[in-house]
Amino acid sequence: MATGKIEIKAKEIVHVVIMLLIMFGFKYLPAPQPITEYGMAVAGVFIGMVYGWSFVGLLFPSLMGAFGMVAAGFGSLEAVILAAFGNATVWMMVFGMLAFAAMGSTKVTDVLIAKLLNAPIVKKNANTLIYVLLLASAFMGAFGGGPV
Repeated sequence: MATGKIEIKAKEIVHVVIMLLIMFGFKYLPAPQPITEYGMAVAGVFIGMVYGWSFVGLLFPSLMGAFGMVAAGFGSLEAVILAAFGNATVWMMVFGMLAFAAMGSTKVTDVLIAKLLNAPIVKKNANTLIYVLLLASAFMGAFGGGPV
């Protein structure tokens, strides 16, 4: 029976500490010649987020990345949030994830994949499936993107 308590394992804490050290400590490393101190700080935030996404989860490293950009000197927290959520591509991804989550929970994706794999044009050649997926991606990119 679930007690409602959140269990935090020592391994998770170690990963969070490593992520935060990378995010906020990378800027103190000596930078190679063409990279500035600001570039090192931004690179540290990026590398720390990738590490966090790999070992911690998605939400917490993303939030820490926003705070990391503030600490790097990008601007205020408001400027970071406006830069992150003021982009049309971000909103396309958010609504896409919501749509695909709804499709996944209703098993519509299973039906679509079955129809795609059983289509006569795909059964002719294995490469046709790749071409169909690439064409679908190009179609979504052409009509889903915002102004350039």
